[in-house]
Amino acid sequence: MFYPDISQYTESLLNPQGRFRSLTGVVPRVDGQGMPLLHSNANRVTFRVTVDGAAYLMKCILKEEGPCSAAMLYEHIAGQRPEFLPRTAYLYKEMYVFDNSGSGQWVDVILEEDAPHRTVDVYLNDACLRRDYDRLDTAARQVCLMTLWKIDADLCHGMISPSNVRVGDDGRVRLANFDFASIGSLSDVPSHPDHDNLACLCLWAHTLRIAPQVAGMLEIEPSDPIQVKYHREKIVALASEIVPLYGSDAAKGLFEHVWAGMHDPERLRGMVEALLSGNEPVVRLHPPVREEQPTPEAAKKEPVDLSRYEWAGQCSEGTYCVMNRDRWGFVSEHGEQITPLIYDWADDFHEGRAAVMKDDLYGLIDKQGNEVIPLQYEDLQWEWETGIAMVARDGRYGFMNRMGEKTVAFRYSWVGEPSGGLIAVQYKGKYGYVDKDGEMVIDAQFDDAYSFDGGKALVVKDNERYYIDAAGDFFSY
Repeated sequence: MFYPDISQYTESLLNPQGRFRSLTGVVPRVDGQGMPLLHSNANRVTFRVTVDGAAYLMKCILKEEGPCSAAMLYEHIAGQRPEFLPRTAYLYKEMYVFDNSGSGQWVDVILEEDAPHRTVDVYLNDACLRRDYDRLDTAARQVCLMTLWKIDADLCHGMISPSNVRVGDDGRVRLANFDFASIGSLSDVPSHPDHDNLACLCLWAHTLRIAPQVAGMLEIEPSDPIQVKYHREKIVALASEIVPLYGSDAAKGLFEHVWAGMHDPERLRGMVEALLSGNEPVVRLHPPVREEQPTPEAAKKEPVDLSRYEWAGQCSEGTYCVMNRDRWGFVSEHGEQITPLIYDWADDFHEGRAAVMKDDLYGLIDKQGNEVIPLQYEDLQWEWETGIAMVARDGRYGFMNRMGEKTVAFRYSWVGEPSGGLIAVQYKGKYGYVDKDGEMVIDAQFDDAYSFDGGKALVVKDNERYYIDAAGDFFSY
């Protein structure tokens, strides 16, 4: 079986005569140097293209592995409920590609709709800033409906995160990016991580319905580059101040479900259906739950006129993160441009570095706008207090330092937040704890694990909950 490499696919895509059997009007979207916009993982390379004027993602196969081929997967996806999925098509022997010897073959390609959208966290944040309760209610309902669909779907997505849950211009919520998906009945990949992440997202959406003013307190403004589970502790901590006091019985039940780390899809179904029933009114908290105080740095300086931007953060290390028309960049404390507004998302500078995202890929820049870590990773979290960037490639996480040098190989399925010198990780299906150098300190033996807090961490093993200390010793929950 001939699997072309990225350069061979690129050569065919850029051919002015086109090398497609049935598609017409295929035009690659290109960067400033005329090169196609693309991203890749071990199995596929994805090009951004237009076909007869409509935007699509063209996915090309680099290799096949596992019991489920790309053809089987995408034909299975095409048979799912379309309201929660982008339109896709698996096209057999569609593109003509030459190998290194000059011989050519027809190869398969996948087309996935690339309709205008915003990631669900950006959408929720914007609705909160505008106090648009109709949009908040609609988004929360849509996430709940998607959760019910996902519980029944014979499909394991494997990377459900805010960046992969998209809200279109029509207000519909869709699940995107199936590069690590599998057919549930043909795979031994567990489905509960998908359900856990959607339950966490449901809880956050319903918390914002009650108190939109807490949107900026999750410290993921406005887009979370790590899977929802990464911020479970933060979501639970903020929700704990609101949902138990002001939430409906169904919302309180969902809070308990997420807090306890339960993996019971039928229980989750019942709570989500109760939330959708709308039998209980939603309490709206208009006064701020917490008053955010300006930093001493900001208090000492004359205010900068940032009125030309739709959104601007607080001053951080002499810079402001700003946004106009869903494009993000940075200006100095004097209002001078540091980077143009070219990113789809950007975080504040910490220790001279800022995480940014463009075309669904993440990187790390310095204050001159140089890419210290190139924008080519699926996920990135800059943990400036420990000086490590936790990045994901091909569905696996590794660590890099502030200079972009790899310090820990890509081997973890999930990573938590550093705390107490330890980082919770998922390795070969189990959870354990490593240090910032990737050394396993507490063996991966748990079914679930939280970050350390006050010298102890909550873990789940054989359906029992325990606390452990930094030495891995158990004590009563």
